[in-house]
Amino acid sequence: MTIKGYQFDRAKVTALKDASLYSALHLNQSTVITDRGNEMAVSVNGLDATIDTGQAVICGRLVEITAAETVSIPANTSGFLVITIDLSELNESEGTPGSSDYVFTNNQLRCEFVEALNQQDLNDGGVLYTFNLGAVSTNSSSITYTKNTDAWSYLNYQDFVPQTCVVTLTQVDSTGTNRSLTVRLIRHQKIVVASLFRQALLNQWIRTGENMALTVSASWNGKTAPVIPEAFRPTVQANMLVTRNAGVNYVLSNKFLSFNDNGTVTYTAGDRGSASAALVCAGSTSWVTTSDISTI
Repeated sequence: MTIKGYQFDRAKVTALKDASLYSALHLNQSTVITDRGNEMAVSVNGLDATIDTGQAVICGRLVEITAAETVSIPANTSGFLVITIDLSELNESEGTPGSSDYVFTNNQLRCEFVEALNQQDLNDGGVLYTFNLGAVSTNSSSITYTKNTDAWSYLNYQDFVPQTCVVTLTQVDSTGTNRSLTVRLIRHQKIVVASLFRQALLNQWIRTGENMALTVSASWNGKTAPVIPEAFRPTVQANMLVTRNAGVNYVLSNKFLSFNDNGTVTYTAGDRGSASAALVCAGSTSWVTTSDISTI
């Protein structure tokens, strides 16, 4: 038969087929797993780089460091600190599988320094994969280490389920009254969409000014904060043009909500005519965020 199944009664499942399944479930990404050990944190001392405890999924294979591993880096060089999977090596075993005397030695896995990365597809004929923990360069006595943040971008369900944050923005008007409106932020993967729909209070705010600070109250996943949470923030200031329907004796002018990279929101407006006019306002904008979804 040319059709084969592996998760079936009495089927023979090799390490390769098992890894192929896990790799697909992990969207073919290789990452350190969060909250396992010390998450393979890297530290340097002299010409030694140390990888702390933790677990990673690398090409569908679960790799664990149970005690800190130290790698000596040559002086006056540059390259990468990696975990290498080398399927060209032969593993060793002694005893009877399934019994207490069985001992397995994995010669296909090591922590090391390499001058160049080699990342073959281990689940489609490749034999060598170097999992990049970061770039290193050395002088005669010390290491400069630059973390590969992609290696710690662990995937979870939040990457694929849109996440929502409701942001209430408040300003005190000229009569001393708090005036609020609500902006809804929806994040899907790295994109955040901000929307303001059919609200009438914006025209009752202070009518002219630039970069006026607003009081922020953010609510998401049962949490609250006086700033927009990091996972929803833009990398640079993002502006929302707010529009509204026109009314009698009402002067139209541009007004903006500015969403800042530190989680604050400011407001800019020209003269808008009568402050008592109850006009409906709306606006939307979007931005890319680089913040980790796990901070939600």
